Amino acid sequence: MSSVCLAFPDGVFDYVCAECNALCCRGHGFAGSIEQEVGQLFTLYPELESTVTERRADIVSFANVDVGCQLLDGDKLCRIEKEHGYDLKPGVCRTFLFN
Repeated sequence: MSSVCLAFPDGVFDYVCAECNALCCRGHGFAGSIEQEVGQLFTLYPELESTVTERRADIVSFANVDVGCQLLDGDKLCRIEKEHGYDLKPGVCRTFLFN
């Protein structure tokens, strides 16, 4: 199997999270590396520990609650990004629309 790379010119995607009606942040949960991202999130958001569903080596998986990601605020924006910046978001969240 070969890799496929897609290049998009700037401005092609004008995505506004607050206008989104998709279920991506309101569905299957997320995962991340304890060393790279999740360790800091446990410190900042201790309530995340109660949603851990699995750990495989350095990767921890989290379930979403019925209404969606527990870190998605009522304005449909990520609390991690609003409070601590884009770079602290789990990788799967940072690569959304492309994951």
